[in-house]
Amino acid sequence: MTRIILSGEAAAAVFQSALQKLPSYPGGSPTGLIAFSAGWGLGNSQQANLTFSSELRRGLSFDASYVWVKGTHLPRSRDYNPPDSARAAAFWAAGNTQAALLGLNFLRPVEQVSETMVFENSASSTYHGLRLAVRGSVGSRLTLNASYTFSKAIDDAEEIFPHTRAQGMRNLRAERGLALYDQRHRFVWAMVYDFRQRWQKGTTAAAILNDWSAAPILELGAGRPVNVLLGFDNNLDQEPGSDRRDVVPAGTPGAGRPGTAFLPFLRWGFPGTLAGMPLSVPVLPLWDCACGRELW
Repeated sequence: MTRIILSGEAAAAVFQSALQKLPSYPGGSPTGLIAFSAGWGLGNSQQANLTFSSELRRGLSFDASYVWVKGTHLPRSRDYNPPDSARAAAFWAAGNTQAALLGLNFLRPVEQVSETMVFENSASSTYHGLRLAVRGSVGSRLTLNASYTFSKAIDDAEEIFPHTRAQGMRNLRAERGLALYDQRHRFVWAMVYDFRQRWQKGTTAAAILNDWSAAPILELGAGRPVNVLLGFDNNLDQEPGSDRRDVVPAGTPGAGRPGTAFLPFLRWGFPGTLAGMPLSVPVLPLWDCACGRELW
């Protein structure tokens, strides 16, 4: 990445120029810069798939598959002029006001410029999945397609919906954790059952009940990860939407209720130690059934 850093009034004049269209903060505080890295480009992925298939009986087969996917050069944003959170916390704890801290630009390395947000493609992801499936016909009336998937997905990229930035711009490795789309277990059962001619033709029952088929689908899946956020700017980086809690081993004195691992207090000016996407939502089963009839 190519960076040009100006100091003093020259920097403010460039970053607050009409060409940049970036208004200054109230009171004349410096504004920020948004740019793309020199190596910016689309990400790519590498994939591998290994499958073993065996015929259990005529018309019915069993498959065992392993899938590996690695994403590289994924996009994320990084502030190359982040605040010095530890010094900012000490400054505030000494009795100074937030306005005074803002006047010092939160003690950023280049004080004449606010955040310098650069979009770069330095994130990555990894997916491992094992899939077991049975598919085919069972008898003359039942068609079956059942599968179970055991997988794990991790990444350190930013989430898009909702969008979240890194908690600490000086330690992007702390962002690596379960991906938002990670689902450890997933089971799907789908089948089609043909009732055919169960009633004698010419009868009222045959006219109503013959030639029907049913196609039920059942899906069970483990919960997906959620990102546990504080909702306020605890680490004093002027970004309240990315701060996480501190976490310690379960049973640590002062860690709240028995069995919990969250500290009831926060270290002011420091990023939380809780990894990204540590918790998951409950399992929700899905059931659907479609019925149809052959008319001709």
